[in-house]
Amino acid sequence: MKGEFKSYVEMICSSCKRAYLRHRDNPYKKMCSVCWKESKGLPITDTDMTIRYLQQIAYDSFDKDNKIEKQSIKISKLEAKLSKFRKIISNRSLYPKRLGTELMLNKSISRKLLSLCHPDKHNNSEASQEVTRWILSKRLQ
Repeated sequence: MKGEFKSYVEMICSSCKRAYLRHRDNPYKKMCSVCWKESKGLPITDTDMTIRYLQQIAYDSFDKDNKIEKQSIKISKLEAKLSKFRKIISNRSLYPKRLGTELMLNKSISRKLLSLCHPDKHNNSEASQEVTRWILSKRLQ
């Protein structure tokens, strides 16, 4: 069965964001056939509805296992925690102290910051490691 589709490429519809196949010779086609028909005001047939149904099944199945989506969620959570971190750091009158020109953090605030960004909570990501190293380097002894 795969051989039948050698001259086709999988694309993502610019309208509905679902996968569809288009022939390699038609690079200008950016929408699935159902969205294209809808955009032209053409009638949607039972076959079109079957295509849309199968697209939705594939989309739902792909979405459940989509590692990129899961990573995006993790990134969003890290960004939210980073935002909290930045708010804490920006309020310099409460927490950080400067020794000369170097910013230093007291133990209490550094513990709070580490609890937000520790690599164990973020699949040992490079960003969490970097922030943790920075916090540890700024700790008051």
